[in-house]
Amino acid sequence: MKKLMTPLLVAGALVLAAGCGGSEETGAPVAADSKVVALTQGEFAGKVQAALAAKKTFQVVTTTTDTDGPATFTTNVRLAGASADVQGSALESTFVRVGGTLYGKGGQLSSDPKKPWVKYDPTGKGTGKEATAILAGAMLQLLGAQLDQYRMAVAASPYATDFKSEAGQPVDGVATTKYTMTVNVLKATQAKAFGQYLTSESAAQSNLTELPIEVTVDAESLPRTFAYEADGAKVSGTFGKFGEPVTITAPAATEIA
Repeated sequence: MKKLMTPLLVAGALVLAAGCGGSEETGAPVAADSKVVALTQGEFAGKVQAALAAKKTFQVVTTTTDTDGPATFTTNVRLAGASADVQGSALESTFVRVGGTLYGKGGQLSSDPKKPWVKYDPTGKGTGKEATAILAGAMLQLLGAQLDQYRMAVAASPYATDFKSEAGQPVDGVATTKYTMTVNVLKATQAKAFGQYLTSESAAQSNLTELPIEVTVDAESLPRTFAYEADGAKVSGTFGKFGEPVTITAPAATEIA
């Protein structure tokens, strides 16, 4: 289970178990490919989010490398208005978040083969009060935070104290612009920019105040890759399968422990 988590999330485990800065750049350079015009800091997040919303679905494959070696997490996202249904998997675990409710199976989440799924409702409705249910819920919330990891590339820019762009390397044959930004973590997490993946509590536990992030974006303003390093872990991700059909459904009630 540990290989699913970056040290940032490990720091937040105790918290879970117990219970716009930056200035806009002007005159941004044009990428080597004339079709790719660099976005300013002020327009970056809005245009990237709008481009993903227009596609409605996409996939992110993320690799985290720490002292345990590399671990890969695959996430499918389906956007609908301001909400997102998400499904992710890695090693022996699978997570689904539908309508804000998180479900997980595999690993140490459930030992009942007839009811392999565990449910976590952030509102507390229908959540068991037994110690095992509380522990499973905390573990599920912690590991399921990986589903929001793609937000590191999409939502960071408004909270960057430094924002630069230059011509990027092609990704899958598509020209890109590379953006390098240093994010004010306190401001970003207070605004819940990164969802459950990086919260104020987990950042404080890790003493993380700034986070350098690199993101490549194509001519359609679609993110293509992202990378960052924090607390001894190197994280890199690739976006793809834009607009392809994806099925994300909650498990049947009879399969939930």
